[in-house]
Amino acid sequence: MPKNVDVAIIGGGLIGCSIAYFLGRRGVKSLVIERNHVGSEASGANAGALWPQGEAKGPGPFIWLALASNKMFPTLSDELGEDIHYRRSGMMHVILDDEDVAKANETVAWQSALRLRQEQLTGDQARRLEPALSPKVMGALYYENEGHLDPLLLVNAYSKAARRLGAEVWTGTLVTGLEAKGGRVTSVATAKGPVQAGTVVNAAGPWSCEIAHYLGLNVPVVPLRGQIVTTQALPPIFEMCIVSKRGYFVPKAAGNVIIGSTREFAGYKRAVTFQAIQNLVRGAAEVIP
Repeated sequence: MPKNVDVAIIGGGLIGCSIAYFLGRRGVKSLVIERNHVGSEASGANAGALWPQGEAKGPGPFIWLALASNKMFPTLSDELGEDIHYRRSGMMHVILDDEDVAKANETVAWQSALRLRQEQLTGDQARRLEPALSPKVMGALYYENEGHLDPLLLVNAYSKAARRLGAEVWTGTLVTGLEAKGGRVTSVATAKGPVQAGTVVNAAGPWSCEIAHYLGLNVPVVPLRGQIVTTQALPPIFEMCIVSKRGYFVPKAAGNVIIGSTREFAGYKRAVTFQAIQNLVRGAAEVIP
């Protein structure tokens, strides 16, 4: 017998599990279908960075969506009933050379035009806030409302909260096809049998293009590999998130520091490379010796 649900969600990452949670809040029952385990891909392997202003490249919908999202996190642990290790640490985007100075001036100009707040610091002011910064740091942009969390705790918190609201989560379940009638997807073929749904959500991340191929559709999404390094637990060196052209550095509650990240069009290859790890670590040593 086919499984019948209101909404079938393909992908048990942060997007899929959060959709299931917010549907549950509205009384809609959903089924999350995940081929591995919850948060097994990019959702569980990142720095957990919350840098809406620091990562925005210019004015537009992204910055407003990111700022609205950032306002949700201070109370999200209480809402979901799970500690997600949220910390509003602040973020400092450090300036290392004249090219960085020009980019920082552009950032200040467009963000100030939108009445978004940031602080421009000299190198000495930056080092007063974070004494571990290198003497090479010429200045910085400081964003006090930015921070970080534990991404795997976050996706698992959404998954648990969604299930408390009536969602089901199938892990270790491969999607093998889609069926459509009248221009709508009506059924998902899985390793556990067919799932009939009023709505199907494709939340498979970089695999969303593969899911779309079952319908003969071309979704222009490709995988982008980002290698990161995590250190062993260290005595406290710095408190806020530090971002630079040589990498980003995020101190975690357990004492380890996340160092990232590469951006590589390497297909679905997960392997780390010696060259990337070496470059990331050298970058960290240059900015925070």
